[in-house]
Order: sequence, then structure tokens, then C-alpha cells
Amino acid sequence: VLVIAFDDLDIRNPSEVRQMMHDAQGMLKGDAWFMLTGHPMGITVDLLTSERGLFDLQLKLDELDQPTTYKMLINYLSSARINNDCTDPDDPRCVLPFTPEAAAEFCRVSLGKPRLFNRLGNTVLSKAADLEIKVITSEVLQEGLKVAAPTLRQQAALSVQEERVRALLLKRGELSDETITIEDLEALGFRSFSDNLPLLERLEEADLAHQLNQEDVKAYAPIPLPPSDDDIIEDV
Repeated sequence: VLVIAFDDLDIRNPSEVRQMMHDAQGMLKGDAWFMLTGHPMGITVDLLTSERGLFDLQLKLDELDQPTTYKMLINYLSSARINNDCTDPDDPRCVLPFTPEAAAEFCRVSLGKPRLFNRLGNTVLSKAADLEIKVITSEVLQEGLKVAAPTLRQQAALSVQEERVRALLLKRGELSDETITIEDLEALGFRSFSDNLPLLERLEEADLAHQLNQEDVKAYAPIPLPPSDDDIIEDV
């Protein structure tokens, strides 16, 4: 059985994805399977159902627990190191160039989300390289994470309204139907919290917010990154 996977479909060029699906049309009549990952309310659903007429089986990918995230970090680092194939979580060498404390903190901040894990890891390692630092301590990690939020914001190209919601989320620390005030809604030009949900979902897609696991209410919180200089200026 042949499995063809398209990762993060919702952030790819729709016309290019449609063309790739069209070119592979012949495989759909054989034993090929397509696995498309992305936000369930965008191009992913359109390509599966409206255009291809495929059976749509939606599977939610839950966040990884912290021990699994730590093992993922070990495997990533082990694949890139030379003369060090240590993969024992109890051996400090397995997370080099991170110290064990910095590695554990990095896993906590990445929230068990592989995409956020990759994006933050790239920023942290790049910052350490710029500083010509060979060991990433907790202090060095914080310097790398400090530049992550502005990088994510730049890549997201947020609208003015999305920026306002992001600023409110940073100020409140959590937003839900129970915590948002009437004054907040009026300032944003909304009548109810549900009007705010598409913008919070957009921030989540951009790795600038995450949904909290609560049964009775939808609640969002910022990614636990140290404040950047831009955020400090905005809060003054």
C-alpha cells in the first residue's frame, strides 16, 4: 500500500496542492492512500470532499505528553550530532547542546505540539549560533525564546484586529466566555465571545496561542514565551 502525505496543507499554496492531487489522480484508483494534515475547516476539507470526492476521516492529533516530547528532542538531536549517539533520557549527553534543565524547559514551552517544537527549536538554535554559544543553558534558552514571538508574528502577518486580540490575550493571560468582559468586547467591536473565536483560532494556527483543555468552555492562552521588547513597548 502506498501512502502519500501532505503535511500542513492549510499553509500551502492551494493551486499547487490541487495540481499535485490532480497529477496523482491515477493513484486514487489503485492501492494508494492520501494522508492530508491541516486545519479541519479550510482547504483540507475542500480537497477531500468537494473536489476529490474522497471519504473524509478526521483524526484529531492530541498534544504529546512531556516524556514523549523529551524523547522527540533526544531523537532530533541524536540525528544531527557526530560521535554521540546517546539516546538514554537519564544521560545528560543525550540532549546536548542543551543542558537537561534547558531541555526540559524547552519541552514544556513547546506544549507537546510538534510544529511549535520545530519552530521554536529552529529559533533557539539559530540564536545560540549567533551568540557563538556551544551549550544552551536555561539563560541562553530564554534569550532564544525571547526572539521567537516577534518571528512568529512576522511570519503570521496578522491583521490589525488579530493584533488587538493578541494584545488582549497577553494582557489577560486567558480568554474565554467566562473571563472576557463587556468592556473588552466593546473595545474589539464584538457583541459576544463567539465573534472573537475565529481570531483566536487564527492565532492558534500561527502558534501565537493555544486552546486550553477545558470541558465546559473554550478557553485560549498565549504560548508561554518570555515577553519580547515589542510587547514591553506596547504594554507601556
